[in-house]
Amino acid sequence: MNPKGNMLIDIDREALRHAYEDEGLTQEECAYRFFCSQATIGNYMKIYGIKAREPNDRRHRLYDVGGGRQMTAPQIAEIAGITTKTVYRRYSSGIRGRDLLEPQHAGRRRGWFSEH
Repeated sequence: MNPKGNMLIDIDREALRHAYEDEGLTQEECAYRFFCSQATIGNYMKIYGIKAREPNDRRHRLYDVGGGRQMTAPQIAEIAGITTKTVYRRYSSGIRGRDLLEPQHAGRRRGWFSEH
């Protein structure tokens, strides 16, 4: 059911809530999943009463890096020798956290995976 009546796409309340709250996707990632714009996701979130996270919350989101380990984007960036922004950009282009720790994706600042 389209609650607003004038939107061209119908997004299920529970599917959006699950993607945003349970899976921790950003509004932009939800938009990609539901084939719409981030603005449409934001509109539906307001209609459905889904509270938007603060923009900096994504810094605390955990990414699977293999071996049962999870890390935040800043942690991945530090180990891979790349910026946090690069982690987000590469993640949104399909490269996952564990892949960022592979040699071909490592940055030039520190080279391949080094623990501190």
